[in-house]
Amino acid sequence: MQVLLYTAVFLYLKESACEEPKDKCPTRCDVSTCPSPSCPSGYVPDRCNCCLVCAQGEREPCGRKDDLPCGDGLECKQPAGKRLSKGFCRCRFSAEVCGSDGKTYGNVCQLKATSRKALQQGLPGVTQVQKGPCESSTGTIYALVASFSKPDSLKKGVHGT
Repeated sequence: MQVLLYTAVFLYLKESACEEPKDKCPTRCDVSTCPSPSCPSGYVPDRCNCCLVCAQGEREPCGRKDDLPCGDGLECKQPAGKRLSKGFCRCRFSAEVCGSDGKTYGNVCQLKATSRKALQQGLPGVTQVQKGPCESSTGTIYALVASFSKPDSLKKGVHGT
């Protein structure tokens, strides 16, 4: 009985290993046919090693046979004890960072994704200014803007106006 079971499992595994892939890779790579995606999480080679495609971003699925790898600075985190189950991409570094745009990002991966999006739109990229959240300077900026917005001579009440 066990021999029959082992034989059946062996034949099933052998057959599934010999199956043709869903889409065959071309014999010769023509990069002119490759798409030009905008990828905030970075690029990875496609399964044929011909074109670059978008890597999985933060909180996107990973770890299964047909899943693409996680992007730059991300790792596939799978449930404890379930190595072959679906995981999710997460940033290797979980600390908050302050960007050159004055915004606090949950981690450096979020900052990099924002920077890539900006660069792809022709805007300046965002760089990390410091580890940790941006210092709150709203009050200081508001006070400076308020003091430079109108000269004292134009403010209501000065010179009886």
